[in-house]
Amino acid sequence: MSENEMLEKNETIKETVSEKLETAKEAAEETADKTLEELEAENEKLRRELELMKEKTIKERIYDHVHVSVRTMDIFIGVMVVLFVVVVVMGMVVKMKIGRASCRGRG
Repeated sequence: MSENEMLEKNETIKETVSEKLETAKEAAEETADKTLEELEAENEKLRRELELMKEKTIKERIYDHVHVSVRTMDIFIGVMVVLFVVVVVMGMVVKMKIGRASCRGRG
């Protein structure tokens, strides 16, 4: 290969590299712009959601995550409260019976 051919190849390579570098810079700028727009949209969505959360009560927030009617959820909560009271009362009754049995065994 002659010296002229080598210089021409070198020049061609430099041009190709500079073109690809410019293309890569443009693509990076477009991606950054898109990413910035996406982040701004997500930020706005989160802001709206935060405002809604401030306005809602705890009960409303829970109902938003459970996909049943409010009436059904209220009935379920009521049943759970009644069951809790029954379990506590049964525990107290059993404890009193055990206490009486241990007192009878002593006498």
